[in-house]
Order: sequence, then structure tokens, then C-alpha cells
Amino acid sequence: MKKGNNRKFLTSTKVNVLGRAGYICSHPTCVLNLIGPKSDSLGTISISEVSHIEGANKAPNNRFNPNLSDEKCKHISNAIALCRNHAKIIDSDQEYFTVELLKQWKIDHEAKMSYQSQNINDFHNKPLNECNKSELLYKRFNCIQLLINEKDSKKRIAKKNIIKQSILIFISIIAVGYYIEDYLFSFFLFLIFSIFPATAIIWDSYRKSTKFEQRQLNFIQDIDFILKERNII
Repeated sequence: MKKGNNRKFLTSTKVNVLGRAGYICSHPTCVLNLIGPKSDSLGTISISEVSHIEGANKAPNNRFNPNLSDEKCKHISNAIALCRNHAKIIDSDQEYFTVELLKQWKIDHEAKMSYQSQNINDFHNKPLNECNKSELLYKRFNCIQLLINEKDSKKRIAKKNIIKQSILIFISIIAVGYYIEDYLFSFFLFLIFSIFPATAIIWDSYRKSTKFEQRQLNFIQDIDFILKERNII
């Protein structure tokens, strides 16, 4: 769908529309997530389109309304979040994909996202003694997954720190050995006073539980206590 320069959505409008859609296509039968992680662990990949419900330009099948002002055309009320496939499809048959239909898609989809968000908040805020067996087991599983992720993260950081420390010590060994003209002595000296203590400190910090880990462990203990009370475990 082509858009006039004065009728394009602002970036802030697009972000708002996608957020209200939960970054999921608004087509009633589509469940595609519109954004995901790139393999470089930093960026994201997007297959999202924020389409005009009433077209920005006069073109075939884009529901163009000549009486719609520029401001109303680029307003959030005229925007719908779709995947690229459905963004293309809605501009292929305006007899079927009418303005009224797309507005109803948007209303229904945002209502569904609002309901799901409320249910998620209610579930996480629900007291343990009011949870049923399935909810308790799910919360327990979730805590375990969080602990595993935290351990993996700490392990990666510890390894990186050890490598950095080893490189610095190696450079120091070369420098000192060159200065005193005794590389073997300098190697043992730094081995005793630097490598072993540094490695021990780093791995000790890895083994220690963080406050986050302790909270998860305490939460698991509370869940286990209730499960035992109910003779589930």
C-alpha cells in the first residue's frame, strides 16, 4: 500500500499500534509473532506491517477515502498491525476486506490481547494457597527455568572474566620476564599470586547465589510445602 508523505504513520504511532496488538498479526486466524531475535543476540527481525485501514493514496483495492484528512489518515485509529502476508492480502480485494471488517479485526484482536494480558497478571499475582495443582506445578517449572537461565548466564560471565584475567596475566608474565630476564621465575610467581587466586575468586562468585536466585529457591520451597500439604508430592 503506497502512502503519501503527509499521510504516513509516525514511528511512535507504529510502535503503539504494534504494542496494542501484542506484536501479533491482527488477522483473526493468524498467530504469527511480528518480531523476534536475530542470531547475533543483539538485533531483532521484524515481519510487521502497520497498514492503513482507509488507504493513504488513491490506488486499486486500498479503501481510499478522498474525504479523509491527512491527520485522520495517519491517526492510530486508522492503523492496524498485520504480518507482511496479510498486509498484502488486504490490499488485493477491497470488496471483501472492507473498512468495517478491518476495524472489527482490530477491535477484536486488541480485546483478546487485553484479556490475555489481564489473565497473565492475575495468574502471576495469584497467592500460592489459591492456586490449583496445575498452576503450582507451572510456577515451579517456571522458577526452575529462571534458575537454569541465571546459572548459564553467570557461567558465561565467569568464563569470560577468567579468559580476560589470563590474558592480562600472560602479558604481565612476558613483561616481568623480559625485565628480570627470567621467564620461568616470573611465570611461577604470577601463577602463585595471580592466576590461582583470581580464578578462585571468579568461580566463587559464580557459585554464590544471587538475591534473584535465592528468591526463586524460596518460592520453590513454598510451592513444595503446599504440594506436600495436599499430598501431591
